Amino acid sequence: MSILHRTALLTIKPVPLTHRHLRYINELVAQYQTLHIVVIAGDDDVSSPTQQTMARWLQVSCQTFGFVSIWTLHQLGLTTSTTPEMLHAIGIDEASVLTMPDYPPAGFDELALACRYFYATKIAIVGGESSGKTTLLHKLANHYGSAIALEMGRLYTHSHLGGTEAGLQYSDYPTIAINHAQAIENACHHTCCPVVLIDTDFVTTQAFCQTYEQKTHPLLDTFIRQYHPNSNDPHRINHTIYLENNVAWVADGMRRLGGNHRSAFAQTLLHLYDQHQIPVHRIDSPDYHDRYLQAVAIIDKIRSF
Repeated sequence: MSILHRTALLTIKPVPLTHRHLRYINELVAQYQTLHIVVIAGDDDVSSPTQQTMARWLQVSCQTFGFVSIWTLHQLGLTTSTTPEMLHAIGIDEASVLTMPDYPPAGFDELALACRYFYATKIAIVGGESSGKTTLLHKLANHYGSAIALEMGRLYTHSHLGGTEAGLQYSDYPTIAINHAQAIENACHHTCCPVVLIDTDFVTTQAFCQTYEQKTHPLLDTFIRQYHPNSNDPHRINHTIYLENNVAWVADGMRRLGGNHRSAFAQTLLHLYDQHQIPVHRIDSPDYHDRYLQAVAIIDKIRSF
């Protein structure tokens, strides 16, 4: 197709970026030598992307196109999206002015890869030691084909503490939490499934800190707030599935909270969820397969598969 025009200005609201949007952009780059895309104001709620987030998705998707420039009203120092103001702020005299079509809602598979992390539902599987969290997580990952974020406390114990918690101390908890946050982000950004599964969460790490160190850690509280379901962080944990400690205790050389300690830890953990106003979906069957089926039912209801 021959070049028809020199410059185009395309406006788009912050919306779920789909392959249809990107195909439309592909058509434009075949018609114009230069394409300026300006993200204008959209809906102002926690479930909608900001101008900056939308610009990020577009930039990631179009980064190899040197003839496409991505802007936001905020970046241009504008509060309104009038054509003369945008052209002047960008530094161009004239352009063909276009508006991104309003496409109907798309399923997860139609979302651009750059934005899938934002719309995936992040679900934490939590509970005390030997409650079957990790095994259930892997069963669910097989069921849904989802990305997973592993428990960082256990990995940290192997990589830094020689395989036991004997040397675990208060100063280790920030590193565990930071590693866990990175694992969650990595899982979110590599997901091809509308569900991301997370082994343990920051509330559970705080419960272990309270149990072992007899005090809370302020950085863990910061992470709890950041990943709270009501947070505006795109990697926030949307739902929490809590496993009752009513299955057989399995000693693996690392666990220390067997016997009566299991009940005490469960009370500490549930109290923290209440304290931080984080609702949990409770699974109480003592049968492992029933727990798996209950978890599937919960997630299917959440996602309305």
